[in-house]
Amino acid sequence: MAVSFPPVGAAHGVGPGADLRGADLRGADLRGADLRGADLRGADLRGADLRGADLRGADLTGANLNDTTLIGVHLNFALLPNANLSGALLEGADLTSANLTHAILSVADLTHADLSRANLNSADLVYASLYRAHLRSAHLHHAHMDEADLSRADLSDADLTGANLRHADLTGANLTHANLTSANLTHANLTSANLTHANLTGTRLDGANLRGVVWSEQTQWPTDKWKEHMRKASDQLPDGRLRVRAEGTSDSAPILV
Repeated sequence: MAVSFPPVGAAHGVGPGADLRGADLRGADLRGADLRGADLRGADLRGADLRGADLRGADLTGANLNDTTLIGVHLNFALLPNANLSGALLEGADLTSANLTHAILSVADLTHADLSRANLNSADLVYASLYRAHLRSAHLHHAHMDEADLSRADLSDADLTGANLRHADLTGANLTHANLTSANLTHANLTSANLTHANLTGTRLDGANLRGVVWSEQTQWPTDKWKEHMRKASDQLPDGRLRVRAEGTSDSAPILV
C-alpha cells in the first residue's frame, strides 16, 4: 500500500532539512515535496512517486530508489553515491553537479535529463536511456554505459576516460572536446556524431559505426594509422572540419587499432 505524505508535513518530518535516514518510504506519494537538504541516507524509496519534488542538496547516499518515479525532480548538487536508481524514471530531471559516483542507473530513463557537471565516475548506466540528455562537462571516468542510448546527447567537454560504451548508441551525439582516452567503444554506433577536438587516444573502436562522423585536425585518434584511415574516408567541410563519408568506413577499420 502506498504511503502518502503531504508535500511539507512537519508531523511526518517531511520538509526541508528533514532527517529521514534509513526511513522506509516504499511507495510513498511525495509528489512536489520540498526536501531540500534532507538527509535520506540509506532510505528505502522503492516505487515511491517523487515527481516534481525538490531535493536540491539532499543526501541520498546509499538510498534505494529502484523503480522510483523522479520525473522533473530537482536533484542539483544532491549526494547520490552508491544509490540504487535502477529502473528509475528521471525524464527531464535536473541533476546538475550531483554526485552519482558508483550509483546504479541501469535501465533508468534519463531522457532529456540535465546531468551537466555531474559526477558519474564508475556509475552503472548499462541499458540506460539518455536520449537528448545534457552531460556537458560530466565526469564519467570508468562509467559502465554498455548498450546505453546516448543518441543526440550533449557530451561536450565530458570526461569519459576508461568508460565502457560497448554497443552504445551515440547517433548524433555531441562529443566536442570530450575525453575518451582508453574508452571502449566496441561496436558502438557513432553515426553523425561530433568528435571535433575529441581525444580518442587508446580508445577501442572495433566494429564501431563511424559513418557521418564530424571531426577536426585536433581530434586525436587511437593511432596515427587510424587518423590516416579517417582522413582518406572523409571529405572536408567549408569550416575546415572533416566528415566521414557514408561509405567511408567499414568493419575493416579495426585492423588499424
